[in-house]
Amino acid sequence: MSVVIISGESHCRREEISREVAEALGYVCISREVLAEASRRYGLPEEKLEEALKDSSGFLDRLSNTRSRHLAYFQAALTAALNKDNVVYHGEAGHMFVSEVSHVLGVRLMADLEERVAIKTEKEGMPEKKARELLLKESEQRKKWFLSVFGLDGMDSGQFDLVINVTQIGPERAVNIIVETTRDVKFQPITYSVKAMQDQELASRVRAALIDAYPDVTVNARNGEISIKTKALKKKEKSTSIRDQVQGMEGVSYVELGS
Repeated sequence: MSVVIISGESHCRREEISREVAEALGYVCISREVLAEASRRYGLPEEKLEEALKDSSGFLDRLSNTRSRHLAYFQAALTAALNKDNVVYHGEAGHMFVSEVSHVLGVRLMADLEERVAIKTEKEGMPEKKARELLLKESEQRKKWFLSVFGLDGMDSGQFDLVINVTQIGPERAVNIIVETTRDVKFQPITYSVKAMQDQELASRVRAALIDAYPDVTVNARNGEISIKTKALKKKEKSTSIRDQVQGMEGVSYVELGS
């Protein structure tokens, strides 16, 4: 069964649509549950992890690589959840943490600014002018965050398999389109895509385990074989320590080290 990741700016009915898609497919719908799991795994408050998903200034990374570490923890929890399949995840950046897995359907929801303003005004009881200003500011901050973390605009249409303007077609039709697309053979798991997801989950989990001590670490995984690169490997004692730590992790069959 496939995985659906639904992204979109605030007040575009993302949560509502995601829940209905999950219900129609018989999937689990998750969002903040990923933050909760990352918090449980790595012993950090959810608020701290969530801050890393919003800080566009890079200030947190200048404080002992805090943002990078927290994003690594988030990615490890997210890929673990998605690795179970039959999942609809909705969040602003989930699609950027999973790549080259063909049975993941990446969806971007859009809505006209005036509709989003109306929803925010009604929900939060504020003047339209203030609601519009806040939404525009939030959109600009999201663009900066994506550029700061990934070096590109994560909300660009080219980053998604499916882009839907909810204002134009309505939430009900949006749900139907997503459900129909999910059932397409292109988004059904095959042996290669399942292994790709498993590899990403393992690589993310290993990186999260190492990043506190080795902030520059990069990890790749393929069928249980782990490739690790960090400047610290220039020191023999560090190489031994890393190998010993990783070799005992679940799913790891071989460890290759490089600098």
